[in-house]
Amino acid sequence: MRALATAAERRGALILRGGASDAEGMPPYLPFLEALGPHLQSSGERELAEEVGPNGAILGTIFPQLGVKLDDLSPGYPLPLDQARLRLFEAVASLLASIAGQGPLVLVLDDLHWADAASLDLLCAVARY
Repeated sequence: MRALATAAERRGALILRGGASDAEGMPPYLPFLEALGPHLQSSGERELAEEVGPNGAILGTIFPQLGVKLDDLSPGYPLPLDQARLRLFEAVASLLASIAGQGPLVLVLDDLHWADAASLDLLCAVARY
């Protein structure tokens, strides 16, 4: 996996890396938080606003740095749990698609055998997108 990521990076791909952990108390979606968090943190406000699009409030539920970097996040409205989860999955998939629209993207998620059910559900949703 490292060799693939290194080769892709040499060819100009953006590599986003995250992984699951067997440690207690890890948050849901940890592989995605680790992969996308640093990218969101290092992106400029304009670039970030374009990547996030209208999903800022939804993504802000798991990426609090968005609220700090983007002032105009409109607050969401309460949804039933299943619908909120679906919206979050769609928003993460859309964010990844937006990032990939700017150039090659490789998402490296390691140690998925330790991933929580929510992370695996999100991975399945993103893979179908």
